[in-house]
This record gives sequence, C-alpha cells and structure tokens, in this order.
Amino acid sequence: MIIDPDKPRIVYLSACSGIYKSENAGELFHKIQGIPSTARRTRVLMQDPANHEVVYAGTTEGLYKTSDAGKTFQRMTGPDVVVNDVFVDPGDSNHVLLAIDRGGVLASKDAGVSFESSNEGFSGRRVEALLVDRGNPARLFAGVVNDKSYGGAFVSSNGGASWEHIGEGLEGRDVFALAQAQDGTVVAGTSHGIFALAMDNHPNDTDPSQPAQSSENASTGHPNDKDPSLGTPGITSDGPIWQPRNTITNTSMKAAIESHHGEHVDVEKRVTDPSFELQSRVNALDVSGDVWLASTGFGLLTSRDQGASWQGGPVMGSGEYVSVTTHEGLMAAARPDGVVLSTDSGLTWMPMGIPTTLTRIHRVAYSADGTLWLGAREGVYFTHDQGKTWLWIGRLPFTDVGDLYYDAAMDRVLVSSRISEQIYAIDPKTMSWKWWQTGYRIGLVRTAGGRVVASSLYDGVVVEPQAAEAQTGQK
Repeated sequence: MIIDPDKPRIVYLSACSGIYKSENAGELFHKIQGIPSTARRTRVLMQDPANHEVVYAGTTEGLYKTSDAGKTFQRMTGPDVVVNDVFVDPGDSNHVLLAIDRGGVLASKDAGVSFESSNEGFSGRRVEALLVDRGNPARLFAGVVNDKSYGGAFVSSNGGASWEHIGEGLEGRDVFALAQAQDGTVVAGTSHGIFALAMDNHPNDTDPSQPAQSSENASTGHPNDKDPSLGTPGITSDGPIWQPRNTITNTSMKAAIESHHGEHVDVEKRVTDPSFELQSRVNALDVSGDVWLASTGFGLLTSRDQGASWQGGPVMGSGEYVSVTTHEGLMAAARPDGVVLSTDSGLTWMPMGIPTTLTRIHRVAYSADGTLWLGAREGVYFTHDQGKTWLWIGRLPFTDVGDLYYDAAMDRVLVSSRISEQIYAIDPKTMSWKWWQTGYRIGLVRTAGGRVVASSLYDGVVVEPQAAEAQTGQK
C-alpha cells in the first residue's frame, strides 16, 4: 500500500488480482488498467520519492512503471523477471534496484529503462555440478539448478574469480552433471536430456592484458543482452551454444520367418528399434573413455559415437542410478541401495555385492589402479576385486559422505560431507589422508592446479587460498 505524501487522499493498493487506486482516502478503489491479467501477483509497489507521479509495480511477470499516476503502465523488463522488491534511490531517481527470483539483484541507472546484475559479494545459487577443464585448470564449469533462464551452466576462465553465464541452448534446464570427453568436449546432464559444448565454442581464456570481468556481472549473466529495453536474460547469439545429444537407438532380437531351401523356418535377427529422444533427468555422466556412460531417468545409457546416439534402459528393473564411473572397459553404477557392474563397456550388467551395513550410497569412483571406491551414509569403502570383498576406512572423522571423487592429477580420492566443513584427500596407496578446514558446508569437491575447488551448500563455488596448507591424518 502507498499513500501519496503530497495528496494523502490518493492510495495505491496491490493485490493478487492487480493494482488498485483510490482518490478518496480508501473509501472507493478502482482497478488500474494497463497491466495484463496474467501479471496478477503484484508483490510490491514503490513510489519515486522525488516524483510522486512515478510508481513502480513489481509483479511475477516483470517490472511495470507509470509516469502519470497510474493512468498508463509500461513494462520495463521481460515477463520472466519475478520482482520481489523495488528500491528507488531518494538522492537519484534514476538509480533503481530490483530484488528478483533466481537472478539476485538488478540495478538500473536510467530509471528502469535497462538493468544490469549487481551481485558482487552475494551468492545464493545451488551448485549441483562442478568440472575442472583437464587442459586448463584455470577454467572451471559449474552447473546450477532452480534458476531457469538465469541458471543452467557457468564458466570461469580465471580460477573462479569471475563467472560467465553459458546457458544458451539449455532453454532454462537445470544442470545436475558435468563431464569432459577425451577431445575436450564438455557434456551436461540436465533436467531434460544430455547436451554437449565443443571446445571451439568455449569462451577464450582471460586475456591478461584485459581487465577481468566483474563478478557482479558474471554471477547471474547480464539480464539485458538480448534486448536492453526488455531486460530479457540470456547471452548473445555469438556465444557458446549447447547442442542436444539425446537420440536413443536401441537394438533388439525379433523373430522372423524366412525361406531356406523351400522351407519356412523361424529365425531371430537383431534389428534397430525406432529411435526416440531422451527427455528425462540425467543424474550422472562419465565420458572420459571411448564409451560414454550416463545415468538417466530412463535407465543406464552408453554411447559409442560421442553422444550421437545412445543405447540402454533400466538395469535390474531400475532407472534410479545416482552415480556412474568407468575404467578401461569396466563400468559401475550406483543407486541408493545397490551397485551394478559391467565388464564389457555396458553391453551387459550384473549386480555387485556390497556391505550389508550400507543404508544409502551416494557416489562411486574408480581410481587409477582399478580400485572401486564407494561413498555412503556409513562412510568410505573400497574394493580391489569387483565387490567380492570390501574394506572400510573407519577412522575418517565423519561419515555420511556426500561426494567422493578420484583426482588423477593428485592421485588422491577426495571426500566431503554435507554435514561437515572439512575436505579429505585419501592416498589410495598408503590409505593416509590430508584434510582442509574450509569454513563452508561442502557439496562437491575437486582440485584445479593444485588448489581445492568446491561447491558449497549456500555460498556458490569456493576456492582454496594459495597460502592454505592441508593437515596430515593417520591410517
């Protein structure tokens, strides 16, 4: 509700059904026209302190503005901008701030004609995937969820100092998994399918002669790149574009009748089933080998042509696999209550024995020697013989392992827990470990150029300071 300070009989009122105005101190209200009926939820009204004829309306379908005391309204942003609050600088009416869903804070220097993100020092993103470019450890990729057109994927070319939004082609999909192929292609598992980003489409490394992009612009992506007058989020058309890799072309054995020497006989032939497009969520990817492996809502899928086509489906009657890993023809996939193994690059699968004490499995990973590591609610386990026997690292200070990742550069198994601020790096040869106190609750952990990089639960991506030193643990 707004009461005009110059004319107290004028009252503005916002409601789920629109905006109303009274000119007789609230005895009678009339609905203001000019805002579409679909923008029903007007969450905030803000009057320009210097010019009371100007009123901003923050709705669930954009920011509206009137310059004639409500006679007419004009939308100042795209309809996808959900406005939660509006602030007009009392000392400069051209300076307007918006608090919006998914995109954080937007700032305008021209009374709402155009906006830029203003999020330096602020992060509220949920990072579900993290990837370090194997050819350039200064290049980091992050996958986020819940942010629609403001989210999807981000890239940093300077070790996490600043980030650029690379969501073109994802069409607002959430990103739950990121992996890199042998040729450098980055592959994303999303809420609806698999997408690939070729290296020649990547942003170039930061030019040392040029100033780094500010983190306030990088943290959400410029909301006006496509059309500054509308504030539509996105990146320019000449930026990196994700391409779908979702064709499933399974084969099956079908009976047919053929004539041999004048007699009709039943034969079985392997035929290609009609292809279709993957539409389900992708939980995990491993594209490091010649055969790619993906865990999807449709089941476990493999590709022998770099994602051009996929084969597979439910394994052991389930499609709920949360983690996958490959090693020289061996493949393992984990669901919360079990692990399956393939010794022929995904052509066939068999159940793997697991410790009876396990109640929930979160991650599986192969180390360089073929040892399979498992992170679960009960801690860290490993097997040298494909699940026939398991050993438990019982002296780690925490259990409930949320992430477990083999880092080939360090030859260490990295372990973190969502209930802890500590990260552990286990030496698979000596079973000793080092640990870091991060100061953040950690979701995912990786290393980049010798520094630990992690996704936090509440503060985006965090990077180890150069001067940090790990503590040494015991067997």
